[in-house]
Amino acid sequence: SDQLIQGTGTINAQMHFANAGWHHLSAPGSITFDKVSFNNSMALEFTGANRNIYRWDASRSGWFYTKATSDFGDSAYTVYMPASVIPTTINLAYVADDMDADVVNGDNDYTVRYHVPTSVPVNAAVGWASGNPADNAGWNMVKNPFWGHISWETTDDYLPAGLDNAVYYWNPASGAYDSWSSGTATNKYDIIPLLSYFAKAGNAAASANFTRGKSSVFDGASNNVFSKVANVKPQMILTATTASQSTATHILFDDNASSNFDGEFDAYFRGVNPDRISFCSVSADSSALSINQLAFPNPTEDIYLTFDFATDGESATISLDNSYLPNGIDAYLEDTETGMIVDLNTTSYTFTNNINAPKQRFILHMTNNAVSLIEYANEEPLDAFRNNGQLVLKGSELNGSHHVEIMDMTGRVVVSDHVQFSAGEGRLTAPANGPLVVRVWADNRALVVKTF
Repeated sequence: SDQLIQGTGTINAQMHFANAGWHHLSAPGSITFDKVSFNNSMALEFTGANRNIYRWDASRSGWFYTKATSDFGDSAYTVYMPASVIPTTINLAYVADDMDADVVNGDNDYTVRYHVPTSVPVNAAVGWASGNPADNAGWNMVKNPFWGHISWETTDDYLPAGLDNAVYYWNPASGAYDSWSSGTATNKYDIIPLLSYFAKAGNAAASANFTRGKSSVFDGASNNVFSKVANVKPQMILTATTASQSTATHILFDDNASSNFDGEFDAYFRGVNPDRISFCSVSADSSALSINQLAFPNPTEDIYLTFDFATDGESATISLDNSYLPNGIDAYLEDTETGMIVDLNTTSYTFTNNINAPKQRFILHMTNNAVSLIEYANEEPLDAFRNNGQLVLKGSELNGSHHVEIMDMTGRVVVSDHVQFSAGEGRLTAPANGPLVVRVWADNRALVVKTF
């Protein structure tokens, strides 16, 4: 619906909370805090040592005090709920017209703010993308303006230039941020009613608007929740486990992405509670990422992994879920502290946590013997045919030496060599008879053809 609400009566809206800790919240519409209450002895404290609510100000990049007379729908807030009051239920007593005060014709517009901080603000040391404040410009905390669930997947195609695709939402159950970007997520959560979430803007997005509308809202049915398999791309899901807790980081392959941070594809690693595992990959330009999308290895790629846990001497394990990984992608984990190298496609790796070891203790070495689907769609043609015991390769842009890989239909590499091309033609001794896939690397791109 358009969430069109009219009248002067009172509407009571409720939400149940089952987890202690910080919750990032903002109310749809307009409602002051004197009309907000909880059960089970939970109460908002705006002053003194028991203060448990702060307001995010994107124009100053930080958490700030707020007042009991403030509008719960005007900003995004973080609220602390101690274990002693859990479970609890929030009740919002709306004047009917106020419930949809910022939804016009079914749409809500948000104005993007951009600010470069000079220091890490109080109560924000956890959850920034970097320890350097200058790297944390442009964090906007955005509310869900609807009493419905938002699918960000229907919104991110219409963002203003300079606003990253990724969104980040604090998960009090895990003590870490979940993130979503370009069809994948680190957990199966949608943007529920009352939830506020972070999005990161560049200077180009300052003062621009983006719209969330009725087409982005659904009823929370599980088949609509965007998740880590919402848009199944070839990917590695790496999980670190220690002290009865686990966390995962995602590495995906998309030939339109790069090894550096890409606002269209990647999601920053925003930190965790001090007692949780920090585990993430690192981009080529040194950004810590929870979702790291890059082109298929060409033919190899090395990625550093950060592992950090506060308890020294604890046993830990890193494992690979390769359910969405094409055959032919090899993944070897190197422990720079011990010198051990393991094949993650065949086994997990167990080690002892050393708090004095480098944070980027691990290197993931990837080798690509697979062929991406996008390679087949390359507009620049490659021809391959047999002639008198030779395999002739023709491509108009090919001159000089190029790396050639030839695979049989099982994915086994039968030729991997450099071939000299002249006037767009190269020749090599033909492998055994049968269908083959030929891949020629040219300027960091792959030309692919199937031959018989």
